[in-house]
Amino acid sequence: MAYGRPHVIVQTFDDKFLLVGAENGADVTGGTAVTGTAMGDLNGYTLTLTANELRMPSFVDGGTDTDPFAGMSSATATESTQRDPS
Repeated sequence: MAYGRPHVIVQTFDDKFLLVGAENGADVTGGTAVTGTAMGDLNGYTLTLTANELRMPSFVDGGTDTDPFAGMSSATATESTQRDPS
């Protein structure tokens, strides 16, 4: 995932999905490997992604909790409302 400039789908805490780096892709600018000791601790990786875009990330519609890839061939992106700097 750290190779190139990927387009990234981010899931928010309220189960909405955002497309980050739609025009220029995203850079992995940092990260850590974490190992916890308790059952609820994270055992995995955290990555920091940075995207330089003119517009805010778009919301993506398509998948569901039971099938996150449902409708991905016809997924739509709804542009966020942010002032265009141009």
